[in-house]
Amino acid sequence: MKLRFRFYLKLFVAIFAVLVTAGILWFIFRVEAYILSRLPPEIKIDALSVSFLNQSFILSGAKISGKPGTICEGKVVLEIGEAEGKFKLRQRKLTELILKKPAVKGEALKRGCFTKPGEKPEIRLGEGIGPEGLKITLHDGKIPLPELGEFDFNAVLAARENEHGALVVAFERFAAGNGRLVAETKKLALAFVRGGEAIRLSDGEIMGTVKAARLEKLPRLNTKKLRVVNGTGEIRFSADIRRGTWTIYTDVDLKNLKLRGEPLYNMPMGLMQLTPENAWPMVEDSPGFFNFSFKTASDESRLAKTYAADFRNALTRKVKANLKKKIPVLPF
Repeated sequence: MKLRFRFYLKLFVAIFAVLVTAGILWFIFRVEAYILSRLPPEIKIDALSVSFLNQSFILSGAKISGKPGTICEGKVVLEIGEAEGKFKLRQRKLTELILKKPAVKGEALKRGCFTKPGEKPEIRLGEGIGPEGLKITLHDGKIPLPELGEFDFNAVLAARENEHGALVVAFERFAAGNGRLVAETKKLALAFVRGGEAIRLSDGEIMGTVKAARLEKLPRLNTKKLRVVNGTGEIRFSADIRRGTWTIYTDVDLKNLKLRGEPLYNMPMGLMQLTPENAWPMVEDSPGFFNFSFKTASDESRLAKTYAADFRNALTRKVKANLKKKIPVLPF
């Protein structure tokens, strides 16, 4: 009797072990399909591979469309060629994400693309990412910017949620360019919080450089009366953001600049006519070089207009000051 009980016990344990093993294997082989079936309808993925042994995954051919009820509903706003990720299985936390060839579409830059009217977005970074944060690497990305064209970009950043619930993003490296413009950052750290019905930038620090290889290719620099025909430019800036208020220090270098346009000033009795062509060489600090600096302080809602006005005023003051040194009789 005892031997028969042991036999049935061993048989039960063996059958139970086989069933558990089969269940685990079935889950492992079916987990990709299960995950894909649980994704929101706005997310489409061509292929997914998950490794529990290495606690990692690889997906390819991802397309993300706008949510129902938003202005981007049914429109593809982001495409990702391939994504690799690492996670902690026990804690169910994502630790690293590598995105290859992410392509942002123009629709994604429109206000209201990701949230419905009146919807309050939630920042719940801590639910999927551990306290040590998430490292994100972006390779060969593309993003269209209004009037400037499509930019290629690469970046390495870390995202985490701080003790106050704010989303903190710190860039180790960021570089973007399109042949005409190249932007690089030496320091980039931003904190985002929810305010009202939007996620807004609260605090941060930015130090970077923007280089323009061909100023004549930038349409914003040309007007009906003045046209840039040659030149390069470099802007070095540092920005400090505190509670949504920006303070920016900017230093601008212009090299080998050439202009054309209507006369700027006609001297009495026709002695001399100042045109962009003959005035600019007198304006330069040294042959082929011109520099000016300025400071801007503004809240985010008026930042673009305030910065443009400060830029224009600083440039005008420097041009008039240098011309006055060369031609003291000028009436300004």
